Order: sequence, then C-alpha cells, then structure tokens
Amino acid sequence: MKCAPRVPVIHGPKSGPIAIRLAMDLRSDGIDAHPVALNTLAQDDWESLGSTVAGLVIVYDGQTIISEAIQSVLRKMHPYRPVVFVRSRTSRFFPDFLEFHSVPLFEDRTFSYYQPHRKGRGGFADVVMYLGGGTKVKDHRRRGFAFLSYSSSDRVFVYEQLVPALAACNIGVFDYRFTERLDERNLKHDIERRIERSAIVVAYMSTSWWRAEWTDYERTVARKIGRPVLAVTSERQDVAIDFPLISCPFNSDPEADMIELQRAIRQALPIQ
Repeated sequence: MKCAPRVPVIHGPKSGPIAIRLAMDLRSDGIDAHPVALNTLAQDDWESLGSTVAGLVIVYDGQTIISEAIQSVLRKMHPYRPVVFVRSRTSRFFPDFLEFHSVPLFEDRTFSYYQPHRKGRGGFADVVMYLGGGTKVKDHRRRGFAFLSYSSSDRVFVYEQLVPALAACNIGVFDYRFTERLDERNLKHDIERRIERSAIVVAYMSTSWWRAEWTDYERTVARKIGRPVLAVTSERQDVAIDFPLISCPFNSDPEADMIELQRAIRQALPIQ
C-alpha cells in the first residue's frame, strides 16, 4: 500500500459497498476516510498503518478476519489512534474486540439504515466522536448534496456501480433507503424536505424507475422545486421524457463511468 489514507475504513470481501458509503459520509463530516480492502493489506502495511493513520474503522460483518498479529497492531494503536469496529445491531461480536470502540451502527445483517441517534450521540455520531470529531463540509462532499432516486429492485446496480462512481467523484449523497430511517407515515414530507436541501437529484432511470410510486413522486418534487435531474442509465434506452434532464450512460467500466458522471454533474451544476 503506497500511501495510507488518514482514516482507512477496512472491509472484508462482502462489505465493500458499506465501507464506501461509510467513508463518503465520514468525509462529509470532515474526516479524511477511504475504503481499504482487508485482503490488500500485508502485515507490513498494518505496521505502517499503526504509526501513520489518525484512526481506523473496521466494518465487522462476521467475515472480517482479524488475525492475532493484526490485533496486536490494533492494541498498540488504540486509544491513541482510535480503532472503531462498526457492525449491525443484531450480529454477534467477538468478545476480544471489546477492548476497542464498538458501534452497533446498522439496522440488521443487511446493513441497511444507520441507527438513529439523539442529540449527537449513538450510531454514526458515535463513530465521528470516537475518531476525534470533524467539521462538516458545505461543498459537494456533504451528505445530501445529491439525492439518490432509484427503484428498490435496482439496489444492486446502485450499491455496486452508481454509489462507487459518486464516491470517486467525492459527491456526498442522501439515500433514504440507507442514510437514515425515515418516518413512513410522513415519507412524502421527508422526501420533499431532503430534495429541497439537495443541489441535484441523481436518478438511476431503469425501466423500474419509471413505474415506481416513490420515484414518480421524487420526479414530481424535483420538477416543482427546480432541482436538476441527472439520469444514469446502464444502457441507452428509448424512453418518453417529459422534463429536462442530463443524460449519463454507464457502461460497467468504473473509470469511464466516473469520468462520465463528472462530466454530467458539471453540466448540470458546476462544482467549484
């Protein structure tokens, strides 16, 4: 590993998408966090991390294998360079890791929704606190700069392709299926409030998007409020579009998709 990020978010083979989301949100709070796959780190890398990073986050999903040698490095770091394990509320946690910070951050084993917090304590707020706090950013990195609009049937594409592309562009997002639990009884109001706070709506316009109830409402709100809509597609589709939007076709090449996304966002809303 050539250059260690200030706060690596370490993840196992199946928790890459959640590590990307978490790192994006930590950057929104002014913490220089970046996802790092556990299997890319040799023991020498761990020794280097132990003396160079400001802190460390480990996404614990039951398949994040922490050897005794790695744990020894973590013990030397903590608490001077805080080590924070984040996990789902319902998952079992290895008792040996209780010597570090542990945050039951997510709703369940699907890692959906951050746990709610009160007055800046609990859930995501605790992760930020353990890492020394931060200063919320106000530019395109902030959470909610882009409002994600997609059909729930398209989660895989959004989590594995669209969100990583947004992360590569350093765009902070709000996704009401993930960022926080919203009140289903007042969902219309909450969606409108979140879109109003956003600068742009990024929609994955699959066939399902055009038929879904809530995406139709999000489209209506975006038009009403006057937020630009960026239309991401996985292939060129002939669809009847009844409102202005910025087209952004993806072709499953992460580098090319990131470049295309940057172009489309700058066209829709120049970022300083």
